[in-house]
Order: sequence, then structure tokens, then C-alpha cells
Amino acid sequence: SSSEDKTVRLWQVGCNECLGVFHHNNYVTCIQFNPGDENYFISGSIDGKVRIWGVSERRVVDWADVRDVVTAICYQQDGKGFIVGSITGTCRFYEASVSNLQLNAQIHIQGKKKSSGNKITSIQFSPEDSQRVMIASEDSNVRIVDGIDVVHKYKGLPKSGSQMSASFTSTGRHIISVGEDSRVYIWNYDLCDPSSKQTKTVRSCEHFFFEDVSVAIPWTGMGTEQKGLSCGSPQCYFQTQEHQEASSWVRDSERFSLANWFSMDGSCKGSATWPEEKLPLWDVPVAEHDHPFHNNHDQHHNNSHNCTGLSATWGLVIVTAGWDGKIRTFHNYGLPVRI
Repeated sequence: SSSEDKTVRLWQVGCNECLGVFHHNNYVTCIQFNPGDENYFISGSIDGKVRIWGVSERRVVDWADVRDVVTAICYQQDGKGFIVGSITGTCRFYEASVSNLQLNAQIHIQGKKKSSGNKITSIQFSPEDSQRVMIASEDSNVRIVDGIDVVHKYKGLPKSGSQMSASFTSTGRHIISVGEDSRVYIWNYDLCDPSSKQTKTVRSCEHFFFEDVSVAIPWTGMGTEQKGLSCGSPQCYFQTQEHQEASSWVRDSERFSLANWFSMDGSCKGSATWPEEKLPLWDVPVAEHDHPFHNNHDQHHNNSHNCTGLSATWGLVIVTAGWDGKIRTFHNYGLPVRI
């Protein structure tokens, strides 16, 4: 954990005692363990320094001066490089070798007003493509960068404010972000063309509101995103028929149910998240499924593709943290709705 008390503290899950304290010269804004070697972690501070720490050595083993307030940082999946985001909208790409840190590239994320900065709020590499990076900023946009080129841009609602955090789901098919308007956004990244180099702006998304939400991430445990079922299978057919008794249209906020919340005072509350009578209809005419075991190959292929795409977020769980000191989980208990 990092803090305004100018320290990074090392904790063990399930243990209340701090295992170690790593002192800095100023506020520590971001940290991450090296995914390739957990004996090392990286920290960013408002003093403009990026430091690599050795856990066993309990000291700085390497550092770089970006000469700007560091606001976000992210390692590559192999731990051999990282990206540093700053308060002015600059992203620096570093290569980390045994001997030193090498600056390889630098890009500037331009905000709405050219005269003002565009604070970088979060950075994450795509789990499916190591060349693509997701960058969230305070101009309400989430950008996908391929190399040093912006290829996709996801825009929040008008007056949504800064996108304070953004994360890929475990499959890399969707993006979860949260804005200053306390709305949690769900974007479909699966539709992006990986070969396209032209910037495409995406405004279509689902969202729900919860007061004072400041961070939202997808839960990476079992069942976060269920694999799509083949619509030619009996299981898919009966599941679809089972849920066609409810209303065919439902607001996004009604499909996400508050499952549990945890408070800093140790209290916990929970509620049912799968009320069957409230499940929305997947608005596909019943006639299309009168013969679910039809041998027509084209029909089976098309239905399978549609079901796979629509069912990607069934059972999705989103964990949020808020300014009120509470951690909450939200469960997507409904079927997707065709708009």
C-alpha cells in the first residue's frame, strides 16, 4: 500500500501486522509488484522519481527521474519494462535491464484544452496483446495505444469528469472504468480490430451509478466472465427459454445488483444477487428456437456466434471502493439486452 505519509507498506494477506516500511521523500502515488519477480516492486511519487525496490534488500536498487509528478505506473507482463504516467499527460516507456533503466519512447496525451495538462490516472497493458496499452486520463477518455499511436478512444458521458481508473477484465474482452460522476462504465473492447491503426472513438457503453465510487475493478476470481455457450447446445436453448418470461427491456442499473459491502469499521452486509423473477429477457423471438437441434450448419454457426458475444458478461462481478470507506461488490445477474 502507498500513502500520503511518504511510505510504502508491505502486508501479508490475513495478517494485521505490517511486514516492512519503505520511506520516500514525498507522497507515494502509485505502486506495483514486478509480475516477473515479486521480490521487486516499483513506486511513483510526486517528487518526480520512479524507484525500483528490492523487498529482501529493503532498499532502492534502481531509479529514474521523470521530472514530473508521477500519477500512474504499470509493468509489462514480463516485468522487463514499464510505463510511467504524469500529471501533465506524458507517458514514458522504459526498458528495465539488470544494469539500468532505459527510456525508449515518450508520448503526450492531449487533453481538451491544449493549454492545460491531462493527468494520467491509470495505465494497464492488454492481457491479449502486449503491444497495446490502455491509458485513462482526466479528460473523461480511456485510450488504447498501440506502440505510440492512439488507435481507440472510449468517451464517458458528458460532464462525467475524469476517468479515475480503468481495468481490463480477465479475458481482455471488456473494460471497466469509473468516472468522477460516480458512474461505473462497462465498455466492449472485444469489437476492436487489432489490425486497425486509425483512431476510432467509441461512445457506446453500459453504466450504473453509485454514490461516492472512486475505484472500480473486475473481480478476477472464478466465474468473472463466463465462456459463451453454443446456441446449438441443449444447455444454451433451455437457459434462453427459461429467462424469456421477464420484461424485455431493463435499465443498465437494474441489471447490476449490489451483492456485498464491507466497511472500514469491520462491518459487512450482503444481499441476494440472483432474484430469478427479475431477470430480463434476452429479446430473441421464440420462433427462432422452435427447433433448437436443427442440422442447418449456417444457422448453428450464426446462433453460436451471437450467443457467445452476448453472454460474455453473464455473472460479471465488479468490486468498487468509495470515498465513504466502503468496499462493495456488484453482480451482473441479468442477460444482455439487445439495443
